[in-house]
Amino acid sequence: MFTSKEAVISPQFGFTACFVPGIIYAFNYIRKWNMYLSSQTIETIILGITVFIITSAIINYFSYRFKFRLGTIRFYEKNYTEVECISESIPAWKIIIVLILELLSLFLVLAFLISNFGTNISAAIYAFRLRSMNITSSDYVSLPGFVRLIRRIALAAGYIVMYLFFNGIVYKSKKNRIAEIVCIVLAFINGLILGGRGDGIQLIASGVIIYLLLRRGKYGSVSFRFTDIIKMIVLATIILATFAGLGSLLGRQMEFLNFNDYIAVYLSAELKNLDIFIREGTFGTSFKNSQTMMNIVNTLGSLLNHQEWIHSLDNPYHYIGGTALGNVSTIFYAFMYDGGYAGIIGYTALFAVISQAIFQYSLNVRTKKKIRFSILFYSYVWYTVIFSFFSDKFYEMIFNTAFIWTLVSWAVLVGFFNMKVKLKFVKGV
Repeated sequence: MFTSKEAVISPQFGFTACFVPGIIYAFNYIRKWNMYLSSQTIETIILGITVFIITSAIINYFSYRFKFRLGTIRFYEKNYTEVECISESIPAWKIIIVLILELLSLFLVLAFLISNFGTNISAAIYAFRLRSMNITSSDYVSLPGFVRLIRRIALAAGYIVMYLFFNGIVYKSKKNRIAEIVCIVLAFINGLILGGRGDGIQLIASGVIIYLLLRRGKYGSVSFRFTDIIKMIVLATIILATFAGLGSLLGRQMEFLNFNDYIAVYLSAELKNLDIFIREGTFGTSFKNSQTMMNIVNTLGSLLNHQEWIHSLDNPYHYIGGTALGNVSTIFYAFMYDGGYAGIIGYTALFAVISQAIFQYSLNVRTKKKIRFSILFYSYVWYTVIFSFFSDKFYEMIFNTAFIWTLVSWAVLVGFFNMKVKLKFVKGV
């Protein structure tokens, strides 16, 4: 917290804090799961967090020094006036078009699921998820290219509309608010429709950071009112309370776990899984078998016609006393798998440099009258930071062609919202 004035929304705070809930919750499972972590596991976690904090602090320091030398003046919305905010300038018909896009995406995905896996939606979602997880399997299945593209644009639109919605909240504009809420809800459903909860949770996490950055852009600081803290507690409680039920609705078969064990699997089992891997003591692999850069390797394998390079994540399921602990082992699993302690230092430092640079840039943009890419980008990265306790979200989601499509979709959508269209009607003679 001493290294950044915007501590609560900085990458180093999010990266460090995200491990705390799982560590605390793990105290309830010390005996049940034999949670006696090896010294090497503890060293790995402390080393990774320390490297991230130090690297972020260095980038933060030189960022301010560089801006000072160039004479850059930090500005906030209260220091200048504008005619209207961006949410006020968007005509309703543009929001309606995005709403139709969200509905079209849902319809196409549902039609695909029903035609291939039957009319039981939960069962169809579960069947699709099983067959889409292993890219090297002979049973592998994916959405048709056109449907995948429409869904990707629909998901990207959720971030844009979220920006417009909170822009209206911050700058006191109620225009299009109902339509924006409907669009956000549909984007959230689009994120869940294939069985994963990540896209939906990411949209919520991104919305929080977008709101805080917009408020900072207006008032010049990140401050939490008591009502803000209550809202966040309520939101976190709702997410936790509905997590298990939502999983069942999406076809997850976890009914054999009680609620406490269910939450423990998602919060704390990653520590045990990491410990099991580290105790095996086998670290280091070739680039073509990389876990951290798997998406880049697979893309290169397809482009260069090296099919032997294409591989899936090597995350085996672990069990303790008949209880499945899942197959995720924090962000450090992939780094240790690829390069041991050197992998921890190198990949963590690169992660810190990129996320901190994006964060610094997002702090210095005017937020009132334009949709800012840096804020959208950081809100996307923020999710990968705070879910580092879970798995390697950053390299999986950022070093990925899907993210390139997200950037392209944002560019197209921002251009669409900025485009001025005048309609002239000529009366007949």
